[in-house]
Amino acid sequence: MERCSFCGTEIERGTGKIFVKKEGSLLYFCSNKCEKNLLKLGRNPVKFGWTRKYQKAKGRIDVAAEVRAKSEAQPKKEKGKPPKPENEAELVKTTENKEEKKEAEEKKND
Repeated sequence: MERCSFCGTEIERGTGKIFVKKEGSLLYFCSNKCEKNLLKLGRNPVKFGWTRKYQKAKGRIDVAAEVRAKSEAQPKKEKGKPPKPENEAELVKTTENKEEKKEAEEKKND
């Protein structure tokens, strides 16, 4: 999920606005309040107590704890490694299959 460019709250899917600058960068807004404060009025989010950037600057939010909580909530995916064969017979079969595939490819190329 994206975060609001002004206040820093998470924007739920299907809500909010995306503003594209001339340079191509994207700004995400959760509400008209945030959009007007940043674009129309040109305000700095660090100066407003209800924004996340203000709370981070004042040390009211523990950023490291949030990062740890997110990483613990989402388990790491294992890479697509092939399963190891349990016995030697399976290992021999897999190597034979690989050799057969290589030979078939060489015949096609000729």
